[in-house]
Amino acid sequence: MKITKSIFVRRPVDASFRHFTAEIGRWWPLKEGFSRGGERANEIFIECRVGGRFYERYTDGEESAIGHITVFEPPERIAFTWRHPAWNIDTLVEVRFTPEGDGTRVTLEHRGWESLGESGRRDYDAYGRGWETLLSRYAAGPPAHEENRMMKLHVFPPSPRALKVRALVRHLDLELEERVVNLFAGEQRAPAYASLNPNQRMPVLEDGDFVLWESNAILQYLAAQRPESGLWPRDARGQADVSRWLHWESAHWTPACSPFAFERVVKKLAGLGEPDPAEIARGEKLFHPLAGVLNGHLRGRRWLLGDTLTIADFGVATGLAFMEAAQFPVEPYDEMLRWYHGFRALPGWQKALVPPQS
Repeated sequence: MKITKSIFVRRPVDASFRHFTAEIGRWWPLKEGFSRGGERANEIFIECRVGGRFYERYTDGEESAIGHITVFEPPERIAFTWRHPAWNIDTLVEVRFTPEGDGTRVTLEHRGWESLGESGRRDYDAYGRGWETLLSRYAAGPPAHEENRMMKLHVFPPSPRALKVRALVRHLDLELEERVVNLFAGEQRAPAYASLNPNQRMPVLEDGDFVLWESNAILQYLAAQRPESGLWPRDARGQADVSRWLHWESAHWTPACSPFAFERVVKKLAGLGEPDPAEIARGEKLFHPLAGVLNGHLRGRRWLLGDTLTIADFGVATGLAFMEAAQFPVEPYDEMLRWYHGFRALPGWQKALVPPQS
């Protein structure tokens, strides 16, 4: 006894799989009766890994489990348990994505009804109609106002502060519109841009009517778009640890790295003259104690928080983006170099680099 529904969508297989899983919040009609939270309906997520959760988060922050991921084989198949609050046993939903013509055939099977007894027979027809509605919404994509609300990211790509955000966008495979703000030409002082960021700096993120500046705040906001990535931890200690390193980066690490980058790279690009030896000496005085802190912390750790990559790594790694071009004095710091070489091998980082970043 099973429910089987199938629909054709005009998207490639990988995009179809991603839209069903990572982008489920863009099309699942929570506000139209497809939520267990009623008026509290707010967000829905699939954690894209075996053992991950399929769950809702209500307006008051409470989370409600729908099921758990039992199979995750992108871009071909996902399966997850499904249990209604009135049931005392799990059922299983499997969704397959198969290339067909200029798109993808999406086939959903909901199995395990026979184990539910009378309650299963009572709910079977309603669930069949429900899955038809959900697949129709999925095939149609997000509402028109959502399609028109693509995020906009204002950046000056040569800047390390732009690099960290651009790299995260690519790492998470987020869709947004990137707009260049030429700092050398003074575009950050234009009234339209200054209305977005009165500090007249970049990056700036626009998401509908929400405008966010400060690069590390943008990192956190973007990571929250993909909670299954784990880049922004769920627990309070993990979040505090990430915040600790992002604050350290902006208050101490970047100011220590900036003299080398400005004197040996930015001046050359902007035609501002030769490096100032006094500024280089000041940079070395700032850099070595902090590099020692970072080097010691990374001993025995793959990433800043151990085995888990987080946005803390994106924030702190940015300080070393001009390491080679600006001749940072990094030779004594083997653990720091090991970590950075591992980090910069990430495809998202490589795609975001612009010369002379490395």
